[in-house]
Amino acid sequence: MADIGSTIQRYQENFQILPGIDTRYSRDFLNQANTIKDNFIKNKIYFTFGKQIDNYLLLKRELRKQYVNKNKLEGLIQSIFGEIQIFTNEQLRESIFEGIDWVSKMFQNNYPQWGLLTENLYKDNDNNTTTFKSPEWIASFAWEKLKHNSLPFCVSDVGSGMDYVSSIKDMYENHDIHNFIMFDDCAYSGIQKSVAVFANTWEELTSNPNVKKPFNIIVVIPFITVKAVDAFRMKASTYGSGFNREFINRDHNYCQWEDTINKRSVFLWGGKVVMQNTTNIVYNKVSAMITPTQETYGICNDLYNFIINDILTDVGGTLGAAMCLFEHKLPDFVSLPTVVADIFDAPPLDINYSDNPPYKHMSNHARPDLSKVFECYKKAQNGGATVKKQKQKEKITYCKKKYSVLLSKRGHKYIIHNDRKVYLKSLQHL
Repeated sequence: MADIGSTIQRYQENFQILPGIDTRYSRDFLNQANTIKDNFIKNKIYFTFGKQIDNYLLLKRELRKQYVNKNKLEGLIQSIFGEIQIFTNEQLRESIFEGIDWVSKMFQNNYPQWGLLTENLYKDNDNNTTTFKSPEWIASFAWEKLKHNSLPFCVSDVGSGMDYVSSIKDMYENHDIHNFIMFDDCAYSGIQKSVAVFANTWEELTSNPNVKKPFNIIVVIPFITVKAVDAFRMKASTYGSGFNREFINRDHNYCQWEDTINKRSVFLWGGKVVMQNTTNIVYNKVSAMITPTQETYGICNDLYNFIINDILTDVGGTLGAAMCLFEHKLPDFVSLPTVVADIFDAPPLDINYSDNPPYKHMSNHARPDLSKVFECYKKAQNGGATVKKQKQKEKITYCKKKYSVLLSKRGHKYIIHNDRKVYLKSLQHL
């Protein structure tokens, strides 16, 4: 188990090799993506969905022919695909910078000591590649902006499942850090992020009943769905965190959940774009085409289910939560309907999404940016706490590859093979 000094050292070294954000081709990307989108809407709806459209109109003809015909149905599908939103690296960069300015104004530039929250910055380096997550990448390219506002004192992963890599309690209890900030690009369903905040971070900060200091957890996500905001609201009410006040500021697109007794809060800023989730888009479009009444309820519901199940849901039965994509990544099938992803994940779009996002496809030998240094690391080097060299990790060879041996919460040894845990106990018979 690593001590806090070696944990900070690992964070520091990994943070310095994270790539920046490339905005040179944002305008070209936006033009290309919009051209592909427009061409699909104008010329490929029936080519792609003709079989489904014909089958729909053939069945239940008496019910459907009063309200729906081929042209209306194609127009409805076109309007739904017209809701696809496309965001460039330049927009992401500017939006994150706006979020940083919002934090400064919100706390009146009075947050000189704060902790950065990440998701997978501690990542072990196996097979010469490192897979990071978007929160640490965004914090990395935002460093230039943070230098003019306020740099983080230290950093810690949340919700990693490896308690020994967390430095949240150390910041809070030993260094009087009471503001913690997490960045991300987008929240689709909001489930993962809200759990990381309310279950993981809040629970860790309140785990010591003898420490009653106030704190704030601040989440900056410039592109977010209504569904994700609702997920935060639900988690705030169901995790028993002691919140007795909810405040929603629609002018600046942020929410606050507060425990006024202990002066502890969670802030969620989604200040750039608040999007409708996929199901709401379909519902609104169907309702615009056929006004829902007691008489038309059946056909509206019938048409809604057709769009969801036969047009937008992939073969595996997964409906993406939002209708948006980014220059730096094509969201996965849980976040974006597969049928939408397929439109853009092919020529003539210049970007090869198999090489993106940039934080997942990089070498361990990337040149570090030595200007990005956390204050806690400086203090450790200067004697505030000794940064010890990590002990040589136990390694094993499995399937002709070397893996670092990790330790679970219950003390069981395991490795990560093909993104899954493989416990050593299960390998003993091999």
